[in-house]
Amino acid sequence: MDVQGGPYPVWSVFRDLAHAKAGEITLLESDAPLRLLGVVAEGSGGSQAMLANLTGEAQPMSLEGMTGADARRLVLGPYEYKRLRLASA
Repeated sequence: MDVQGGPYPVWSVFRDLAHAKAGEITLLESDAPLRLLGVVAEGSGGSQAMLANLTGEAQPMSLEGMTGADARRLVLGPYEYKRLRLASA
């Protein structure tokens, strides 16, 4: 637990990876790997992107070659983690 009594942000990432029951996990390429990281988990329930802003400032990002709600352009807030369900190709 963090100093406020809540879970550390990485807890959400591990929770989502465990629920994904992924057959394959792919690390996304980032032109700013010290600021933004992401993986795509592909499983029987479909594909989902898990994205994280590693900084204390909002970070704009775009996902090339992916479709789905909010998948093309988004802004992650300071230290924000976001999971996106991706449309099937």
